[in-house]
Amino acid sequence: MTQPASFEQRFRDAVDLHRQGQVGRAMKVYESLLLEQPAHAELLHLLGVASLQAGQTQRGVDLIARAVSLKPTHAEAFNNLGNGYRSLGKSTEALSAFERAIALKPEMAEAHLNRANVLLDAGQAEQALTSAERASALQSNNAAMHVARGNALLALRKWTEAQGAFSKAVHLDPRAPGALLGEGRALLNLDNALEALERFDRAIVQAPNQGETHTYRAYALLELKRLNEALQSADRAVQLSGVAARRCRADVLHQMGRKVEALADYEAVLGAGHDIGFSRGYYLSEKLEFCDWGGLEAATETWVDTIKAGGALSDAFPALAMFDDAAFQRLCAERVASVQPVLRGVGALKAHPAGDRIKVGYFSSDFHNHPVSHLLAGVLAAHDRARFETYAFAFRRSDDAWKRKIETAVDHFIDLDSVSFERTVTIAREARLDVAVDLNGYTKAARTPIFAARVAPIQVAYLGYLGTMGADYIDYLIADDVIIPPQLRAYYSEEIVYLPWYQCNDADANAPGDAPSRRECHLPEDAFVFCSFNNSYKITPHMFDVWMRVLARVSNSVLWLYAANDAAARNLSAAACERGIAPERIIFADRVSREAHLARQRCADLILDTFPYNGGATSSNALRAGLPVLTRTGEAFAARMGASLLASLGLNELIAESDDAFESKAVELATSPSSYAAVKAKLSGVEHQPLFSAVAFARYLERGFAEAVSRHRNGEGPANIEILRS
Repeated sequence: MTQPASFEQRFRDAVDLHRQGQVGRAMKVYESLLLEQPAHAELLHLLGVASLQAGQTQRGVDLIARAVSLKPTHAEAFNNLGNGYRSLGKSTEALSAFERAIALKPEMAEAHLNRANVLLDAGQAEQALTSAERASALQSNNAAMHVARGNALLALRKWTEAQGAFSKAVHLDPRAPGALLGEGRALLNLDNALEALERFDRAIVQAPNQGETHTYRAYALLELKRLNEALQSADRAVQLSGVAARRCRADVLHQMGRKVEALADYEAVLGAGHDIGFSRGYYLSEKLEFCDWGGLEAATETWVDTIKAGGALSDAFPALAMFDDAAFQRLCAERVASVQPVLRGVGALKAHPAGDRIKVGYFSSDFHNHPVSHLLAGVLAAHDRARFETYAFAFRRSDDAWKRKIETAVDHFIDLDSVSFERTVTIAREARLDVAVDLNGYTKAARTPIFAARVAPIQVAYLGYLGTMGADYIDYLIADDVIIPPQLRAYYSEEIVYLPWYQCNDADANAPGDAPSRRECHLPEDAFVFCSFNNSYKITPHMFDVWMRVLARVSNSVLWLYAANDAAARNLSAAACERGIAPERIIFADRVSREAHLARQRCADLILDTFPYNGGATSSNALRAGLPVLTRTGEAFAARMGASLLASLGLNELIAESDDAFESKAVELATSPSSYAAVKAKLSGVEHQPLFSAVAFARYLERGFAEAVSRHRNGEGPANIEILRS
């Protein structure tokens, strides 16, 4: 007669089943054994582990907790207890369990790994990195340890080091989806979208239903401008991940020009109670672009409160368009500066001997048919080649007439499209620049991390971003004393190069041709034509109210607007109706070539400037055509652009310091022929004013650069520089 198996034998058999992956069968044996020995610590522990594996998380935690109460020296049980707590979302209890396991068994790499992961879940990336580094040191041949280290480095925005960690993991396990995903993310942040895409594709082969990988694949394709493929990946990510991926799809749709659909996705993300990837700022930007003001005030207040409470911020630009608040704009800029990627592989900038000429590098994504090029091309061509050697570093490839104009205007034109951040730094440093001019700031396609790494001993912000950068690596900001008077100086982190006027202009670029007839522009022949050709996002509901009050007081008048999209036109017409203005009095300008647009401005009578983001190139184009601009000035940089232009032309009577003053002046100019004639007379021959001389501006700018370089070469730090009109 066969003797029944002993408890120990049945226990060993159950453990063998468990190791073979037969969790259900093992659990049945464990449970029968538990009836015989309910206080067996290892039995409780293994049944608890099996329960976790079977998805019975709370039961598993309860069983393992009983095990460690019976055997408080059981390090492995504490480690598994921590895993159970983490699955339940109890991070504090999980961390305590992992730390108990480590105290009992300091060389347990898995416990250090798990501690790193739970710390990362809690947003404690520095502490997570410490644990992950300990885990990878203990088990350097384990890919998971390097993945944890890479994830912590990603959270710390240390992209180069993160890529190194994930690369080790991929070397150890070429099919590990987490390692491939992580390396792809690091490469994407290092501006190497093509290699990133290859890693994401390999990760999807191994784990085809991981929504996060499809999301990042969409972003890589977006960077590569393969928009249709990016949308396909984003759609797949949404199928797999739901609302988390809709932010990605919104970004893709935005780039495709399908902005109504993009706005719906942004709304869905926020409606689900998330601000994934800083969606609220993008959502507000989209609403402004569509002039969709429903719920705008409440959404804006939430965004501001979040930022003031210390919330993360990736884009400071919306604050320029929404607020005349220089202190808040500085806060936003400083918050964005604080999260710029750190390029670890480039080292420090090395000093170089002074050359015969001062070397100035201009960096921009806008060396093509863009206002930055329209304004700057003549200045670049006007630089004194005997004293200055000029470089244009182009972040975006183009081959239009404006790119070619820039190319011939400088000594060296360097195409950096698709070049990584680190390689960009190396290339720029090889030029041995004295001055680097960031023409992007916090705008689209900027490469701010290269300036954080230093490409020149003197770094200057100009033209692209109208505000402080809030960054210690930008030494100077170019302005004038209208834009930054003494009482507003505290809102800028940079030293200021004060020029006689702020905005450069290229007279040839701004020269308007013959004007069409009003009939050709769909304008009434006998009405007073107010107009605004600024981008739709600059039209705020507050300033639109002022405009509508002007129309109400000037009965025989119309407002001629440029609307970048049909939705904005519809919303503005509806807003006019709501304010008692017949929709036919709002006339929308057709999209035409730049040359035709410059010429047709002469069909208008008065530009009504936007506020708080004034017109820049748009206003100088109008003034160059002899069209008066009425501006509303405030305290922020962007809210003082119009005043700067007008003051440089001696037209201070067109600068209003309040809504009431703006409204009254607009009505006066529309109803008093003598007042209007006096302003028009001042614009006679305006093209000969210094404001429109690229050569004059270049000389002043060069004096500013020369003084900054002289200070640096004399061992002096940056300081305010004032260049007086000569």
